[in-house]
Amino acid sequence: MDLLLYAGIACILVTGILSGAWTTGYQQRGSFYADSKDDRASKKKAANGFL
Repeated sequence: MDLLLYAGIACILVTGILSGAWTTGYQQRGSFYADSKDDRASKKKAANGFL
C-alpha cells in the first residue's frame, strides 16, 4: 500500500514539474515564449501520461 502511495505522489510531482505548475507567472511566461509549439506539445503529452 505504501508503494502505491509513493508512486502516486511521485507521479503528481512529475506532472507538476512537466506542466509548469510549480513556477511563478514570470517563469511560465518566459518558458512559454522560449519553447516551440512542438516542445510544449511533448511536455503536455508526457504530463498527461503521468497524470
